[in-house]
Amino acid sequence: MVIFDLDGTLYRTHETTVPALRELCRRYQIALSPEDERYLMYTTIQELLDRVAPAMPKERQQRFIRDMNEEEIRRVQARGRLFDGVQEMLAFLSQRGADMAICGMGRPVYIETVLARCGIRRYFRYVMGRKEGRPKGQALRDLLQKAGKSPIECLMVGDSITDRRAAEENGVPFLGVSYGYGRDGLCDLELAHSVEQLQSRLAAALEARPGENGT
Repeated sequence: MVIFDLDGTLYRTHETTVPALRELCRRYQIALSPEDERYLMYTTIQELLDRVAPAMPKERQQRFIRDMNEEEIRRVQARGRLFDGVQEMLAFLSQRGADMAICGMGRPVYIETVLARCGIRRYFRYVMGRKEGRPKGQALRDLLQKAGKSPIECLMVGDSITDRRAAEENGVPFLGVSYGYGRDGLCDLELAHSVEQLQSRLAAALEARPGENGT
């Protein structure tokens, strides 16, 4: 089973999340650097607020998070896009019998909105999103249990150190991409530098799989 991270691996998160974040930070008078924007691409809104507005009262933080979630969903529905080649890659993998899943750190409603907007929900047998207090390693563990898969039957694909650590914690082989948002934590790996390269690497993994029922 090929397990994909969503943001920065399949989906062009910066095109919807960053404009929503800038708008909210202007409204809440929060200073934001380019590094802060990149940080949100592989973490949560709460962690970003802890970084850029640690003195913000909890109630105001909760209002910011609610407003951000609503604005982000609106922008996804209006203009969300995949990275070039993702639609074709998923169709290619599906035609070759690969089981596929999503393990992301977005809220389930956000992930489902992205998948629906981009027309790719049909490719994924399992979708695992964020639950409060559950790190990505645990989310991946829960996904493996739900799917009834052992780690060696799977391959995790992601763009950040968060994805890499989740895979390592669960003994799942990991394939990183460099075109996403967290490649600094993956620089010692041989990365896929485009979706086309990623498809080639996954095709090779499918060819090498034992048996008939997925990678």
